[in-house]
Amino acid sequence: MTKQKSIMIAAIGMSLLATSQARAQSFGYSADDLLLNFRNTASISANDLEVNLGPISTLSSFPSGSTEIVVSASLVQGVFGAPSDSVPIGLSAAAADASGTTGTLWLTRADSTPGAVPTTVSGQQVFSAQNLVAARVANIGTGANGGTILAQGEATVPGGTSGDNYQAQGEQSTAAGASGQGTINYGGDENIAASKGGDIEGIENGSGAVYEALWEVPVTGSSDTYLGYLTFNTDGEVDYTAAVSAVPEPSTYALFAATGLLALAFRRQLRSLIASQRVNSKS
Repeated sequence: MTKQKSIMIAAIGMSLLATSQARAQSFGYSADDLLLNFRNTASISANDLEVNLGPISTLSSFPSGSTEIVVSASLVQGVFGAPSDSVPIGLSAAAADASGTTGTLWLTRADSTPGAVPTTVSGQQVFSAQNLVAARVANIGTGANGGTILAQGEATVPGGTSGDNYQAQGEQSTAAGASGQGTINYGGDENIAASKGGDIEGIENGSGAVYEALWEVPVTGSSDTYLGYLTFNTDGEVDYTAAVSAVPEPSTYALFAATGLLALAFRRQLRSLIASQRVNSKS
């Protein structure tokens, strides 16, 4: 076999391997996966970008207060271009237990005080309402599973007013030109009033970082849980910062200190008593 043929066969083999690896990649959505949903808010027909961060439970492995890059600027710009007034890019995050089960959701809300627990929590609803949103989140995942795969867990999906895309499933109305088109509230099934947590989607136009709190939202009757916040940077990069774990209040530290001093005093008294008993027994 000539050297030239050997090189050609090796090149073909590498090409087949690369093709095989590309085909093996998928979006891989399943219930409880956290989806980052991007869209060009100025164009209903532009592609949506979906990023699957995996099971929502993986966020618990992030160290308290740590910040991790979860989406690169190059990925966002490769799909939309740089965020700007002419290319405003919307971002929200969503996860849901399987439709028809618990009704628990994980949703983002506007965050004006990143790093601090927002004073207004994300609004809970009864099971029947939250289950409708869970079904829509699952539809978005289904759309991404069948979308154009960019890399593992990354896909683009044609936008529009119908189908399993972010814009059709997430917007207030799927009728083109209808009032409320462009507002993300999952077909009106989520309340975005300020008293209920505010906007679900943040829009980056290049003028400054946008922050979104991530909440675990069980059905009515349980407490919401603040998990952390997303930072949507002006270049398109998205970071996630885990919430800071609760630390003892100063009064608690004082109680610990007082308890420690009492324990130390007790130990000294006990030693003194034992020593006294030994002396008395010898005498």
